[in-house]
Parts: sequence; structure tokens; C-alpha cells
Amino acid sequence: MEHFDVIIMGGAIMGSATAYALLQERPALKVLIIERDPTYRRAATPLALGGVRQQFSERVNIRMARQSIETFEHFGELMETRAYGRPEIDFRQGGYLFLVSEEKWATAMENARVQLDEGVELKILSVDELRELLPDVDLTGVAGGTVCPREGLLDPQAVLGGYTAKVAEMGAVYRTDEVTGLKREGDRLVSCGTASGAEFSADYFVNAAGPWCREIMHMCDRDLPVEPLRHDIYVTRIDKQADIGLAYTTLPDTCWWFREHADGDTMLCGKTKLDFELGFDYSPDLPYFADVVWPSLAANSPSLDRVRLLGAWRGCYEFNTVDQNAIIGFDPEIQNLLLINGFSGHGMMQAPAAGRGVAELILHGAYQTLDLSELSAKRFETGALVVEKAII
Repeated sequence: MEHFDVIIMGGAIMGSATAYALLQERPALKVLIIERDPTYRRAATPLALGGVRQQFSERVNIRMARQSIETFEHFGELMETRAYGRPEIDFRQGGYLFLVSEEKWATAMENARVQLDEGVELKILSVDELRELLPDVDLTGVAGGTVCPREGLLDPQAVLGGYTAKVAEMGAVYRTDEVTGLKREGDRLVSCGTASGAEFSADYFVNAAGPWCREIMHMCDRDLPVEPLRHDIYVTRIDKQADIGLAYTTLPDTCWWFREHADGDTMLCGKTKLDFELGFDYSPDLPYFADVVWPSLAANSPSLDRVRLLGAWRGCYEFNTVDQNAIIGFDPEIQNLLLINGFSGHGMMQAPAAGRGVAELILHGAYQTLDLSELSAKRFETGALVVEKAII
């Protein structure tokens, strides 16, 4: 049986970000990453929109996002490899623009005070300033808005590819296989078995299996409150003359849009929907666009009344059903099992910081840069939940 220092179960963004942080600090570490589908066709990462924002209400979320944005802003340099050069992740920092209703303005300003205190370069916009940014948008009922220029969208597939290429060059072993069993002795895991019949032992194990993380937990008689939650992204064609800005824009009813290029006619859009039936399903809900998303867009902008649906895709969040925030740290019962799960749609924007945090726990036994203790799974036992107000 081959032995590794760390075995990471799941090779997408969370597993690869963890491996990168481990090997960056300790290059001689033996790291095995087991991933059953190297195409990542159904993984949460490549099916995500790729949004990156710092506008949260909880300080731990703000801090993780800020640290991660620094990584994305220098991603090409950090992930350069001899074989592939510098990856291009198309990080378009046009900002996240939240249009806030009068009813939610007080809460938005509470969040803004926390964000500004944490160093977020936030701008609070009046309705008149919003009219200059969005001349084609009806702002009836809008009290104002918030935007942060360092936020934006990137190519999640390119980010994942950049990580995996770099981590492989750093010496991690990627194995195409599926974890089918975990051997537990008391409060420790000692080995994992795979579909190919191979078995590996390790000092530490990391559950980075995304929406499938609960399956991993059941193999060692543990559980996590994480389920797949479907989310749809719609690709539309709009009038080139539509003046709807270049920021990722969210309406008060949580319908959103993002115009891909200033001189282009392609727009991505969708609407937050948390009442999907939980479970894996990769067929987008086209009637939902016609019945809900399009009417919301049209009601707020005449330019968007003429959108044409070109296509759609669906991914599955690893949805934390208790408080919709990440679960990071040692498992409360198994001393050498690390969790990096349940990001509920925030995974891409928090992955670099989350991976670093898990690596610090493995290498030092404690957090060194950001204290992520409140995101431990222990909170489900104590009731100290992390309640994020700025969920979209």
C-alpha cells in the first residue's frame, strides 16, 4: 500500500487550491489527488458563472474573498508553468452592482459599514448616480446601490485548468479513480480504497468532493448538511445599443444580468431560486426563463424586453442546507480528516483562501493568515451558525 502525506478526495477547485497551498509552503510533501472525472464535466467549478465579490455581511466571507481576489489579480504569474506558460483567466473587474430597494436599504448600509471597515473599496451610489450608469433601467423603488470596482467575473474553467497544471508541475499526483471506501480506526482515518482496487494510506485526508462530499462522509460513518442545489444560467442576445452597463448587476428581486462585452450583444442572466428540489439534475429550466427571468428584466428595462434566449446551462452548488456558508476545518470526530465543503455558490470566489486555510491546519495545526474557525463543522453542534445577509 503506497503511503502519502496528504490524500485529497476531489480534484476540482477546492482540492487543487489546497494542494497548491500545501506544496507552495512544503514542496517535498507527498500529495495524492483522487478525481474520478478528469474532464470535470459535472463539477461545480466549470459550470459556475465565475463571479467574484467581496460584498458580504460576514467578516469571514469578506476576508476570504479579499484574499482570493489578490490571487486572481496575479493568477497568471502565480500559476505559470513550463509546459503551458501563464494561464489567462479573463478576469473582468467591472464590479458587482447591487440595486437596493427602499425596504432593504438599512440592511445594505449595515453591510456596507462592515465592508468598508474591512477595507473593501466600496462605493455607495445615489439614484442619480445610478441613472448615469444605467440610463436604460427603471429605478422606481430603488433607494440606491453599492458597487466595488475590484469585483467581477472570470473564466472558472481557466482557473481550474491553471490550478491543476501548476499543482501537477509542483509534484502532486493526480489519479483518475473513485474513492469507494475509507478505513477508520477510532478517531483517525488510516486508508482509502478505490474503484480500481487500489488502496492508499495517508497522515491526512481532505474531503474536497464538492456536491458529492456527503458520500465521502458516509464512508466513515459521518455526515454533513450538504446537498446538490441546481442553478441555471441563461445566455441571451440583446440590442447592441442597450445601455445597461458592464457590471454584474443585481435587481432588488435578485434577478441579475451581466453584459459580456461593451460592443457585443451577448448577456448572461438568471435569478436566484432556492426552492429547487435538491439533487443532481443538469437540465436547465427553460420555462423559468420565460415565466420569471425575462418578465423581471423587461419590467426594469425596455431594452431587455427584446432579449432573445440563445441557450442555457445548469450546474449544482454544494449547498449547505443549514446556514449556506462554507464548512472548513477538521472534522469534529476524526482528527485527520479535513473538510472544505458547502460553499453554496461562493466556492470560486473563496477557493484560494479556503485552500490556504486547510493547508495551514495540516502543516501547522492552526490557521496562520486568516482565522476561519467559525466555519468549522462544530457550529452545527453548538448552534453558532454563520448567517450571511448578502446572499444572492
